[in-house]
Amino acid sequence: MFRPEQVNFPHLVERLSLIIIITFGETLVNITHYFKGAIYSPLAIAIFLGVAALFGVYTLLVERFLNHHQHTRGFIAMYTHVVMIISLLSITAGIIYMADEEVSRLFLSCFVASNLIVFYLCLWLYSFYNRRHLRFNGRDLRAMAIVLLLGSLGIILCRENNLSLMSAFALTNVVEFGLLEWKLQRKKAL
Repeated sequence: MFRPEQVNFPHLVERLSLIIIITFGETLVNITHYFKGAIYSPLAIAIFLGVAALFGVYTLLVERFLNHHQHTRGFIAMYTHVVMIISLLSITAGIIYMADEEVSRLFLSCFVASNLIVFYLCLWLYSFYNRRHLRFNGRDLRAMAIVLLLGSLGIILCRENNLSLMSAFALTNVVEFGLLEWKLQRKKAL
């Protein structure tokens, strides 16, 4: 019989977070080819800002929202991280293939947008472990879902121009980060 007391949840969260950090590191390594030439290229800045904001959303959720001292089996944590890693690597592949002129722009934009949605869905499932006062209510989830859907629509509609596509990607992640930070600050004030 498996008992939740047998799982060291803080240790599990730490290990899963390390795997995600390594995956984000791989993403950074793979996007470096966009940083050749002018260091202040708008496309390179948009890509970096989008990836950094996505990492910020994950880090904020894990470090500030999660209750690390739960008695749980951690199944949701383990399985959501597997899917998050796959979606993050898929987003990275989409960013890499953005430079290829022969790739279907519709497929590429749908690929990036759908994997971004999957990543956020996993984060929202992972928020099951949030501290009680920081759990997402219906209003929080609706606001985050609207931003995500509008951002994904922007990614698809701006598919013909790499800078516009990555700007929509970056803006989506920055706004999602802002929503989480706003919720955190609002709960501190109460």
